[in-house]
Formats: sequence, structure tokens, C-alpha cells
Amino acid sequence: MKKLFCLFAFLLASALPGLAQTGEDALLKADRDFNQATQEKRLEGWMAFMADDVVLLRGKTVVGKEAARADLKEQWDDLSTSLTWEPKRAQLFNSGRMGYTSGRWVYKGKNAEGKMITRTGDYLTVWSKQADGSWKVIYDGGTSDPQPKS
Repeated sequence: MKKLFCLFAFLLASALPGLAQTGEDALLKADRDFNQATQEKRLEGWMAFMADDVVLLRGKTVVGKEAARADLKEQWDDLSTSLTWEPKRAQLFNSGRMGYTSGRWVYKGKNAEGKMITRTGDYLTVWSKQADGSWKVIYDGGTSDPQPKS
């Protein structure tokens, strides 16, 4: 019995670091699924991951899912526009109900003069776990890398 208890304790202790990573892994997966859905379905893919009370910081603050849709519609209707990203880090808050992902993004689109541009930068997305176990974005924002002077 003692050997069985020691084996159980060893297996449990070995599994705990992996269990602790489950939340972070779930956030990384949600962020990658968010990116993939956006590539495949554009605005509708993006919106599928937004919480009703989402806050977007995109040069200006946009609050709420419908305001986000209205603000992003023109950009996503332009098929020459693309936004891709890759999460590099995830952290689950102690509650297990919220967390964040951060990483790098690449934007390709037109500037005010209609010329194609590419911009890159860092982002932070805050996620909230929903009653059904899915993750929704409650905050998304980022910063651009310095642009070369032309």
C-alpha cells in the first residue's frame, strides 16, 4: 500500500506542472484559433471571438461588440487588408477565469494615400472564460514598431 501511495504521489507531482500549463495552453490555442478564424472569415471570424463588452484600442478606444463591428467593417471589407499574429506568451490569472496572450502582429493594407504598406508590432489580448468553457476577447490592443522616416 505504501508503494502504491508513493507511486500515486509521484505521478500526481509529475502531472501538476502539466496541469498548470493547461490554462496557458488553452489561451494560446484560443488566440491561434482567433487568428485562423480571422484569416478564413475576415470580420466574421474576428467578431466570433469578441465578448459583448469588448474594448479595442486601435488609435482610439472602441467599446462593445457592435461598435467594434462598425469600426472594423470598412477595413475588413477591403480584401487587400490582412492582419495576422502569433502569440508568444500566455498567462492565466489566479481565478482561472481570465488571462492574457501577447505576441507579434503584421498588418498589410493601404495607407491614407492608398499606397500598400506593411506594419508590425506587439499586442496584448485579455480573455475571459465563458460559461460554456470558451474564451472571448474582452480587451485587445497593441503598439506599432517605429516606422522608418521617408
